[in-house]
Amino acid sequence: MQEQQGSPELLYGLFRSICGWAFESGYRDINEVKNLAKLAMIDVCKQKHASKGIFAQQMGIVTDLGISIRNVQKSLKDLDEIKDLLGGFVKVREVQKEIAILLNEAPRTTEELTYELSYLIRAPYDLQIRTMKAILQEMVQKGLITETNKDGESRFNACNAFIDLFNPADLTARVMGVKTMINAYKHSLTEPLLEVYHLTPQAAEKLQFEIQDFIMNLGDSTEAANSSATEETDPYYFYLGSFEQQTVKAPDNALDAIIECIQVRFTESEQPSCAQVFWFQLTEDQSLDVSDKVEEFIRERCRVYHRQDLRSNSQPYVFYFGLAEHHASLISEEI
Repeated sequence: MQEQQGSPELLYGLFRSICGWAFESGYRDINEVKNLAKLAMIDVCKQKHASKGIFAQQMGIVTDLGISIRNVQKSLKDLDEIKDLLGGFVKVREVQKEIAILLNEAPRTTEELTYELSYLIRAPYDLQIRTMKAILQEMVQKGLITETNKDGESRFNACNAFIDLFNPADLTARVMGVKTMINAYKHSLTEPLLEVYHLTPQAAEKLQFEIQDFIMNLGDSTEAANSSATEETDPYYFYLGSFEQQTVKAPDNALDAIIECIQVRFTESEQPSCAQVFWFQLTEDQSLDVSDKVEEFIRERCRVYHRQDLRSNSQPYVFYFGLAEHHASLISEEI
């Protein structure tokens, strides 16, 4: 009961802080603030029911918040539009890549990084600083960069993993990417998925992007849910590869597929292929849940494209996917 009595004060303090920033930025529309607060509540409820079907999600929000189904449906449409705009506000992965490249040149402070990367964070300066701090702390937590403090000033440093991992023309970076994927395979927690489907090159390329987006969105949303959780989290790898089968015989296991995929990536750059490692800070149960959902998505989408392309000019494409524990300092996004 005491906690419930204090809740309005906590919420008031939070809203006051947000409105203070909005007021300083020239925002004066009270009705719009009320509407955004409602959308935020609906967004939270939607995440709570994310594992359900679309209609079940909507009815769950209706029950939780006591508003009409029409109100919920309109608000969800508004949320989709807002999230499209937020994608232009800050692309976290792109900022992370640029941070890694800059720190590879020399250590930098939060302010220096914000100054050099402000073009990637479309917001007032104080919000840019707060956003940069959050991104940097996440990278430190994941072991992607390190932080040192000297004379009361924090500076961020690159790890050895970053020798320009994001320049495809950098052979050293690609070799490091190979080591990361092999290392991830060596520490797999489950038996990796290995499937072959007949697809056109156009469908294969489209499907590769769909799978990568699904992993990124699912991993990010699951990771974000840990902000108020008490369970212990650790970095987990999710490795993915896809390529046109170059031999008559399909790979016998995931390691053979990884080696063949790397060969395609290095020698057949015009072929639609992908070799990527994702990492997220999760609980063990969450990592297994994410892995199961990704495997289900890969099988489902591959079957759809496979049926569509069965009678067209299709080729056999190999897909592999696995979950691994974090056991190395090497971190890579793409080979």
